[in-house]
Amino acid sequence: MFLLSPRASFRTVRYCELDLPPYAMDPKPITWQTYPAVRLPIAGRDAPSCDHCKREGTTETLKRCGGCSTMLYCSRECQKAAWPTHKNHCRRPQNESDDSEVGLVVPPSPLNVAKMVLEWFSTHIETFKILTNSTIQMAGGNAHALSMSRAIVCILSMRQNWDGNPATPFLLISFKLTHRDDADMLKGQWDDLMVSRKKSEEGYNVAQNPRMAGIIPIVIDVMENDGFVVNNYMPVFHTRLADDTTLPPPIGIALAGMVLQSRRCLNSGLVYSETKESSEEDVIMNIGRYMRRGKKWKWVKHRKDDPELKEIWAQTVALTRGMTPPQAWTIYSDWMGM
Repeated sequence: MFLLSPRASFRTVRYCELDLPPYAMDPKPITWQTYPAVRLPIAGRDAPSCDHCKREGTTETLKRCGGCSTMLYCSRECQKAAWPTHKNHCRRPQNESDDSEVGLVVPPSPLNVAKMVLEWFSTHIETFKILTNSTIQMAGGNAHALSMSRAIVCILSMRQNWDGNPATPFLLISFKLTHRDDADMLKGQWDDLMVSRKKSEEGYNVAQNPRMAGIIPIVIDVMENDGFVVNNYMPVFHTRLADDTTLPPPIGIALAGMVLQSRRCLNSGLVYSETKESSEEDVIMNIGRYMRRGKKWKWVKHRKDDPELKEIWAQTVALTRGMTPPQAWTIYSDWMGM
């Protein structure tokens, strides 16, 4: 179970559009197969330790699994003892695969896909704040969503021919508030999920934060990842009215527009980013893309002629019967008390 810690509260923001210079792309992309395997951080672990016997060590004394480059072991005996459990999550070496062919590149292990999920989620954290809170309000409100029998189930698919952009490794297939009876992918793990949710509420100091209504679990299932589920948690915030208030029509329309924008941004690689201008107290919510600059990816503000942004604009106006994305944003931020 993995925990990401987004910022714990909304701040005053406003929507802004700015021009950009032309994009610059590096012709040497990273792919799924060349993505570096980096050890997945486990919450609560202060020092590296053997993933079987839990004996602490260092990155020099502990040996990394050659299949997934993620798990650490203090000895070959521990690695062998852990294999019956670990093999379902490990990328097997080519010569151990019955179906392998010469030159076949083995896909990343489930553990490293989980790490990529968390990095992608962190990259889009502002978008997920919007999507989570808008989805909950449209699905019945905070009191309904924060019962112990519900979580948001997020279904992803690995993008084919991924080029290493941290904003684009996955496609969002579904993002839905789900009752435990319909969350088949958890396979009896619901009680453990709720226990971890309680711990995360303590970490967020929900009881001391008057803006925060609670924490909602996000169960992330990557379709190609052999049923390996990543659990995350997002803060849910009170609106300007009581949590069980029926949505006024303009609010419902604006939230539908925000959900559409959020889903399209996630699948188009567009990333919201909060910036603060020195001359103003308000935070500006800009949108942009990650572009390669040498060996690194850097966020840059969008261009007004971005074709996908134009399409998102047109779809939002059509869905909301004339409401533009900035207008939907203004209504949403006011409703959420931002």
